Formats: sequence, C-alpha cells, structure tokens
Amino acid sequence: MLFVIARDNECEELVEEKLVLHRDWFELLAKKSIGSKYVNAEWQFAKHLGDCEGCDPELIFSFIKSEYEYTSRMALQTMAELKPECAERYAFEFWDRGKYPAGSSEDEYQKIMALHVLAKLNSPRLEAYLERAKQSDYKWLRKNAEELSAK
Repeated sequence: MLFVIARDNECEELVEEKLVLHRDWFELLAKKSIGSKYVNAEWQFAKHLGDCEGCDPELIFSFIKSEYEYTSRMALQTMAELKPECAERYAFEFWDRGKYPAGSSEDEYQKIMALHVLAKLNSPRLEAYLERAKQSDYKWLRKNAEELSAK
C-alpha cells in the first residue's frame, strides 16, 4: 500500500480523499511510512494528518523529525493546525537549525514555511522574521516575505 500511495504523490487522491475517511487505516499506514523508503507516501501522511478525523495528532512529532526535507516541511505546516502551541517554536527552529547548507533550496524552503507558519499563527515575532527574509539572498524567501507583508 505504501508503494501505491507513494506513486500517487502527484494527485494525493488515495491519502487526501480516501484514507482520511478511514482513521484506523490512515494511522496504521502513516506509522509505517515514517522512516520508510516510501518518502512520497510519508510526506502525504504528514500533510494530511489534520484531515483525518480522530487520528492521533501526536503523530505530527514523528513526521517533523523526518530526515526528508519535504516531509518535515509539510509536518510544520500541519502542526500549525494540529498543535499551534508548538508550531511557533518549531518555526523558529526550522529557520535557524542549519540542517541544510546555506544557499541550498532546502534551507530556503524551510525558511519560507517558517514564515508562513508564523503568519498563520499571527506570531508577534513575524515582523522581525519578515525583515530578516527581505534582507536574505534567497529570491523566493524575499518574494514570500513581500507577499506576506502586503496582506
């Protein structure tokens, strides 16, 4: 099943439209996806955990620790919905964690998601991070900061 879900990563239909309706199956497969070779299944479960009514929201902490950048980024986005009391701290961590080389797209995308989470949470520190982003060498981070500032 994880292989099939991973192959459906462009459409996300199996997880987004089918599995979220079946909590037991969703949770079982979500747990099996964590750390598996089926990276394209793992990030889908991280992204859609909040859509699964009755699913254990604590699973988000396993996804946020993923070694795969996209999974951890989707987990941060979902955390803003499931665990907003924790999401701000993780957004700051993602911004400063230095896990990915400076100048890499992975580092830039982590920072972009951190900005969006801070905006979603109406963080009092959002303005400071928007200013940091505007001073960045990252083109897409600057663009996202400008767009968030304009809202």
